[in-house]
Amino acid sequence: VREPSRIAVAAGHHRWRHLAKLEASLTALAKATGGSYIGQSPLQMVKLTRGEASQLSEEDVVACRDYACPEMSIGEFVDWTARAGNVFFDVPSWMEHYRRFDFVIGARIHGVMLALQAGVPALCIAHDSRTLELCQTMKVPYVLSKDVVGGIQRKDLLRLFQFDPDEFDTNRRMLARRYVDFLKNNQLQPVDWLEGIATAS
Repeated sequence: VREPSRIAVAAGHHRWRHLAKLEASLTALAKATGGSYIGQSPLQMVKLTRGEASQLSEEDVVACRDYACPEMSIGEFVDWTARAGNVFFDVPSWMEHYRRFDFVIGARIHGVMLALQAGVPALCIAHDSRTLELCQTMKVPYVLSKDVVGGIQRKDLLRLFQFDPDEFDTNRRMLARRYVDFLKNNQLQPVDWLEGIATAS
């Protein structure tokens, strides 16, 4: 099995200073592979990855740079985020974007989940109890941030990516059935696609 050749990163929060070294290692993976750096929140990261750095204060740009790419000058960082940065406001476009990559990684559970649904291997950095619980409940591959806080290299990805697709699908159907039962017990009609997942064999 080959190491991933094109990597997308679900960008973190520039105020998560304790994860700065880890985030910098992830952006290094994206840069080295012509990858994508996908902003979700806060607004500063969204603007940055939309190519709107000019709308941010110098202080915010510096904080984002120090978090994600401390080795770059401000100009280099702004240019790179304008090229590699992406933001999505609808799920189908986000999933379609992921199909250009062969691995997705980051501390954002939604960004990682969508990659798996698009059929792309993905690894979540579980950095708090909420993210960890979501990963465990949905069988999303994860690694604890404390175990990789010093950074991740490309050669580490396949070792860290522990994924059983059959277990994932079985669990997904079980969760869908549970959700369908909840909706029907409360006199609500589930959408067809949800019932389709729940009843799939």
